[in-house]
Amino acid sequence: MDSMYKMHLDIDNQDLEMEWRGKYSLDSSNLDCLFNSVPGDVEFQQILSDIDEKIKKNSISMEHCLKDLQSEVNEMCTDELLQNTTGCLQWLNNFSSLKPSSTPNGELIEFLKTLQSLLKNEQNQEEMVVHFLLDLSSQCGVSFPCTPSGTSFDFTPRASLHAIEDDSSMDVQSLWDDVRLHLRRFLFKADTLHIVNTGKSSKKHRGAVHALGSQENPPKGKNFCLTLYQLRCLSQLTKLFLLLEEKIEELFVEILLLPCFTEKNKKVQGVLKKASGELLIGEARANETSVLPEQLLQVKEPISLEFSWRNAFKNLSSSMGHCISIAIEDFLTKILQHEQKEQSSAASYSMSLVNTQQMKESWGAVHQEERPKRIVKFCSDIMEELDTLLPLALACRDDSFQEIRANFVEACCKVATAVLARLEERSREVPSKAPLQNLHAVLSTAVYIFQNFIMYDILMRKTSKKPLFLVPVQQYQEFINVLQFQVINYCVRVCATCILQDAESHHWDDYKAFYEGERCSFSVQMWHYFCCALHHDLWTIQPPKLAQEILTEVLEKSLAVLSCRYSQAQPTYKRTPQIRFDIAAILMSTENILWSVCSSVREFLNPHKDRDPKIYKIHNQCNNLLAVLAILTAPLKNLYESFKNGFVEQFPPDFSKANINHPLYWLSCLASFCPSLKTPSAGEMAAQGQLKLLLSQPCCNWNLLLETLLHRDCLLVKILLKSSTA
Repeated sequence: MDSMYKMHLDIDNQDLEMEWRGKYSLDSSNLDCLFNSVPGDVEFQQILSDIDEKIKKNSISMEHCLKDLQSEVNEMCTDELLQNTTGCLQWLNNFSSLKPSSTPNGELIEFLKTLQSLLKNEQNQEEMVVHFLLDLSSQCGVSFPCTPSGTSFDFTPRASLHAIEDDSSMDVQSLWDDVRLHLRRFLFKADTLHIVNTGKSSKKHRGAVHALGSQENPPKGKNFCLTLYQLRCLSQLTKLFLLLEEKIEELFVEILLLPCFTEKNKKVQGVLKKASGELLIGEARANETSVLPEQLLQVKEPISLEFSWRNAFKNLSSSMGHCISIAIEDFLTKILQHEQKEQSSAASYSMSLVNTQQMKESWGAVHQEERPKRIVKFCSDIMEELDTLLPLALACRDDSFQEIRANFVEACCKVATAVLARLEERSREVPSKAPLQNLHAVLSTAVYIFQNFIMYDILMRKTSKKPLFLVPVQQYQEFINVLQFQVINYCVRVCATCILQDAESHHWDDYKAFYEGERCSFSVQMWHYFCCALHHDLWTIQPPKLAQEILTEVLEKSLAVLSCRYSQAQPTYKRTPQIRFDIAAILMSTENILWSVCSSVREFLNPHKDRDPKIYKIHNQCNNLLAVLAILTAPLKNLYESFKNGFVEQFPPDFSKANINHPLYWLSCLASFCPSLKTPSAGEMAAQGQLKLLLSQPCCNWNLLLETLLHRDCLLVKILLKSSTA
């Protein structure tokens, strides 16, 4: 009625008011109908009572449900008995929170290894494993390790370098990540297959779907499934932009710092952005004196260039971040499976090797003497793919590429773990199932991957202050140390237990001459061949510096074994010449190898006990062998005459006791057999020996090359010039 009266007051036209009154008359019958439609007090009481009754029924039903739930919880939970529904609700609330598992890490690792083996060896078991893990989590309350997407590895500083490390939690995380990623690939492929089948379900609907797709633009932030080829193309494009950006920044700095910038004929135009965000627009011409170039250079805040090409990738950044992990995991799985098939199909598996000289320009960051020469092919293929996708992670300077870099780092860590496990497996096969060359290949490959991840970390440090590849670098560093010890220990054990064990050669109490005293022992000959073969493998596979370290230690330890055995020998008169031939052959073979293990003239001629301990020990062992040679094989007549006349009279006037104790004393005894050891003056080496030292290096030693060319007033250069003009 109020609205009707308000409407009546608002109408000014009298005719309309009369018409409205005639149409809607306010008689008593209409008012009675209106009042009768409003419920009275009795009806209101009835409605409220009905609502109260429904509320009571609902509360009774809820109490009944809670009691049923309480009984079920009491049946499942045997450690405590819930007395009321309030305790039941509190127990459920506490049960929903995650509690640390009390399962020992050993049992958890064994369980995860079983799952990993099941997924790798059995086909079409992924769905069963997913349901099993879901039931295990929902029914038993088991919580699995969680790795949030897009996170990197954070590490707390160690308390002590000598503290005992516990890597069990890291092993659990690594095994769970392997199982999780395997199941994720299965679910992702199943979802992709469902989408493809839906799009190709019927021929008669293809035109309609295409029309709808062409009319609608893809919304921002939508994920697209990018293939590995598409990611490669985007990475190549990003690499070009990064190179262009770097070149422009170099030119920008060069222009601002060149002295010729102040010349009159120079013009400076451009838009420079300061760090505070202000734009500095400057133009200095030769005929203008209002703005001097020096004033442009005197900017208090650092000037930086801003490149906006990354904005074009913002719509694809989410898709690239999601697909880059899937792509890396896919090609990793394919390459490892192919390598496993090759290994299982061969009785004695020899790993395929490739050269590293032709691989990538990024090797410029690694010194030549530390570069591996040959590595395993499947690892080369994996790292080549990572190098191809690396520019996508290097382009991260703002939030648009953060997810890409985080996923790339996470995928690289998974690659490092998987490849490390495969390399460890191949190293354990030597020598029972594989040749020694495989061990050299595994060691060289581990060094190669180690250097790659260090290079990745250095490149990403420009935008990230914390180390991103700390775990892979530490794992591979430990693996390299173990492999290096394994190679050296295996070679020394082979020499001590196999090569140097010859009953015919070492029959010292035999009264018959060994091959009429015309040759050395077979064991010494085989030791020489083994050292030459080891030298060849190290020089063609390993990094030069590491190859020299391994050969030096093997030579030093094998000489220690030889010195110990020959010092304990008690030959007969007929077997005495054999001792002479054996020790002479050992010393000459050592002299031949010594050129390769020394990297400088100083190290060869004047080894220091503290600076060059291995070389110093080699010289000492050779001096010991020379002493054994003199004591065991010298004729008794000569010894008697020496004792009778006195040792002092037998020595030359310039002889001193220090000559005997000098590390190079044994080399002076071999000088008559080795022309390269004849020195024109003290402390120097003949030109022939200098050239031999240069040619014996595992790689080009530029310092030694310059020293060789300048030796004795450029003697070698003069010889080369005379030979070329002749």
